Amino acid sequence: MTWTRRDFVETTAKATAGATAASSFDFLHLPPGFLADVLQTAEIRKIHETIARHKEEHIAKVQEDLRQPSVSSWNMGIQEMADRMLESFQAIGCKEAELVRTDGTPGVWAFYDAAGKNKKTIVVYMMYDTQPFDESRWSSPPLAANRVEMEPFQEVIIARGAINTKGPNRFFLNTLESIIAVTGTLPVNIMFTCEGEEEQGSPHFHQVLDPYRDRLKTANARLGAGPAQQRDGSVSMSLGNKGIMYIELEAHGARWGRGPQKMPIHSSRKAVLD
Repeated sequence: MTWTRRDFVETTAKATAGATAASSFDFLHLPPGFLADVLQTAEIRKIHETIARHKEEHIAKVQEDLRQPSVSSWNMGIQEMADRMLESFQAIGCKEAELVRTDGTPGVWAFYDAAGKNKKTIVVYMMYDTQPFDESRWSSPPLAANRVEMEPFQEVIIARGAINTKGPNRFFLNTLESIIAVTGTLPVNIMFTCEGEEEQGSPHFHQVLDPYRDRLKTANARLGAGPAQQRDGSVSMSLGNKGIMYIELEAHGARWGRGPQKMPIHSSRKAVLD
């Protein structure tokens, strides 16, 4: 059996639905202001302070990833970027991390064990490949990852993959590092599923997922990091995401009893056939 992206989404959704709302998403039933109260706790403040102290280090890590090309359609820097992702998962403490060979580019699987009873498990999807680029059309070199002043923001990083999604990936990992530095571990277990062919339509993503199919079914929810920061610095979270489904319809004259039976028809008849 092979897994498609749709199978992956449906399975994690069913796993989430299988748990009661009270056990998986307690915060949805708490009174207004609860999340704001959580953000004001001493522990969260310490995490924010840690992030602030290491801001330059965190930005440098983002730039390092962005400066490593990973253009899947050009097969440019793919193996090197996959290795970087593997090292990143190992660096945050994933004792289980490995490259997953496919018929295309390698995927990466990792598992962070929060080492706590009854801790929830989330699946985090990441893609490390990017679209090609025409450097002549960029205001700043796409592989330089320069920090540039730009309105209405104070400063941005311009690079291929800064938004989709190598930048968000690295910022997410930076955040996990900061949480671990303060608390010693994460509040949840995390299964990381990472691919290098998203920009090609994920033709071999099922091969990345297949070895871990049964384990993925046990997850409580799926989370994906994206460029969600607003102009005022606030961050939005979407409780859901849409994908793309392609449908190919084949009309067979011999089976239908009309249209061409044995030989292809001349292109001049195309409009009639349509």
